[in-house]
Amino acid sequence: MSITSSRARLVKPAPEEDYDVGVVNANTDLIDRALGAVRSTSTTRPSQPFDGMLTRDSETGQLLWWDVTVTGGGDWRPAGGNITLATSATRPTGVARRSDLMVFEVDTKRMIWWDGAIWRYVGDRVTVAVEADLSTVVAPYSALVAYVTATNCFYRWVRDTLWVPYQDAGGGIAPSTRSDCHYISSVGQAIPNQTNRYLAFGVADRETDIVKREIDESGIGHKFTLNRAGIWAITAMYRWSPIAATGARYGALTLNGANGDPLAADDNEPPANYTGNVTLTVGTTRFLSAGAVIRALCYQDTGSELQMVAGWTKFSAVWLRA
Repeated sequence: MSITSSRARLVKPAPEEDYDVGVVNANTDLIDRALGAVRSTSTTRPSQPFDGMLTRDSETGQLLWWDVTVTGGGDWRPAGGNITLATSATRPTGVARRSDLMVFEVDTKRMIWWDGAIWRYVGDRVTVAVEADLSTVVAPYSALVAYVTATNCFYRWVRDTLWVPYQDAGGGIAPSTRSDCHYISSVGQAIPNQTNRYLAFGVADRETDIVKREIDESGIGHKFTLNRAGIWAITAMYRWSPIAATGARYGALTLNGANGDPLAADDNEPPANYTGNVTLTVGTTRFLSAGAVIRALCYQDTGSELQMVAGWTKFSAVWLRA
């Protein structure tokens, strides 16, 4: 009784059987079919494939091979060393999605690969998307940068958990997309002699959601809470009104708590009978934790009350990077 070979299903006549030209011809056809990849489509693939058989999908250009070890009797799997053409909605699924599978998305013009669990974009590239679509960027990887046309800002995916504004590409149009703020005093502020006083900045020239301005516990000045950890550049400018009085004018940026740790400070003691303005600028660039509270503190000991000049007393904070 004749038997068939395990892969190509060639008929192997038994010794006692007669020579059959039809069987020989059928075997020849099977050998011919196995010599190269069969051209097919997703719906016309060979119906009786053998283990290792190759077919080229003319719709996608994908080279496939038949794997008999797949549960359920076998399945077509992408052959290694080639790139599959697909759209973002028609990428391979199931067992065809082997680890290291490369796909070129013809609709997005992006290269993507399957790491065994999720799809990941290839290379550190910029993805163009509107702000509402940031959450739909497929499998963002660490350091991926996305440019959002709606806000004119760049975002970076950090710690595989969140998008962080990476760079303002010309001025975020909303506080939610900015990483900097600027506040100005709206009125002159009286500073008593030999008294520490936190300053108020009533005009919000530029705001960001990552810095919260609120009235200090003293009820007089403002405090600024930083809602993101990272490298910050903090600056304050003080201008004292002109008065012919000796004594120091002092300005500082403090961190946390009443009369907290000074981050930066400067002072100026003009000569006797000086009648011009006294201007100080203090600033620092350093790492600050999320929740850090910054205040602009001033002090003077001229012997009488002094006024800060409205519009010339300013505060700014810029988040630079994580």
